Amino acid sequence: MSKKRKRYGLVAVLGVGVALAGWIYQSHVWELAGSTPIASQEELRAALARGAVIVDVRTDSEVQREGALLVPGATHSSLLSLPKELESLPRDRPIVPYCRSGGRAGHVAQMLRNHGFEALNGGGVAELKEIVEAIDRRPASSVPKSGI
Repeated sequence: MSKKRKRYGLVAVLGVGVALAGWIYQSHVWELAGSTPIASQEELRAALARGAVIVDVRTDSEVQREGALLVPGATHSSLLSLPKELESLPRDRPIVPYCRSGGRAGHVAQMLRNHGFEALNGGGVAELKEIVEAIDRRPASSVPKSGI
């Protein structure tokens, strides 16, 4: 076998090893953080009726790319910046993080719970947007007062 082939073989083995180590580390970190399952529609409606704060935890580039998929009334705080902004979140209302499909939102909801917040995993943007818009379309007499 030529030296060139041996070198490429070694690089491929090292690349696979590094990828595997990264996967193990990332899996372990998420395992330590835990995750909250996606809340039911009933749980989300009840939280929204109580004035829940909806937080989009997608990356800045995702929000720019998918701007039409914003949930009405939501604020944006990317997954990376949210831990620095915990003090600005209210503790008297539920926090409902959401992302593209609900995976990252589950980890954020668990992190918030670990810090003493009431948090629900809002799931994916399309589903949560549908729930919020359905609430916004109800006649005023059927919308519960949130006391905000």
